[in-house]
This record gives sequence, C-alpha cells and structure tokens, in this order.
Amino acid sequence: MTTTITVDKRILEKNEVAAARLRRLFADKRVTVVNIMSSPGAGKTTLLEKTVRKMSAVRKTGVIEGDIATDGDARRIEAAGASWVVQINTGGVCHLDAAMVEKAVALMPDGISLL
Repeated sequence: MTTTITVDKRILEKNEVAAARLRRLFADKRVTVVNIMSSPGAGKTTLLEKTVRKMSAVRKTGVIEGDIATDGDARRIEAAGASWVVQINTGGVCHLDAAMVEKAVALMPDGISLL
C-alpha cells in the first residue's frame, strides 16, 4: 500500500524568505548583484578577476566566493583589486543558499556598489 503525504509549505520557503530580504537590502543600498555559477574549470574566477580589474576603477566591488574547501579563488580575486572579498567554505555543498549569503552580507562594508 502506498501512502501520500501532502506538504503544505514549500520546501525552499525559508530560502525564498531570506532571498527576499537580500533583494530588499541590495535595492535599498543600491548594490548591483551578479550571480555566477557553472561547472569547475569553466572560467568563473578568471571572469571575476577581469571584471574586478576593470570595474574597481569606477565602482567599489565586492565578491562572495563559495568553495567546497579552499580559499584560493578568493585570494586571486582579492589580488585582482576587489574592495571586499569573503570566502564561504561550503563543506561539500555545491551552491550557496540565501542564508549563507546573508551571513556574508552582514560583514559587507558600506559603499560596495557591485557584488
């Protein structure tokens, strides 16, 4: 016999609520946010390095870098000239959720206009 359990709440509801808070915060602070994700080795860090080098002359740039275990990419981005870089080691998770980003953004200095 098969039993069906109906879930009344969306599984990602907490994430969606946190994401809404982040969107409001970024809008209030006038921060342009770009989310970059792809497979390992696709060129994300190189793209971020080049973007930071070009944009840092005109905007205060910040990067939230997610990695399973290392901080090498964050160090590369910082060396490229980002005003603020925070590393989130996910411990095996392949993505950042809104709660992780909220913790990082709590550390973000005023004036970052491109994240």
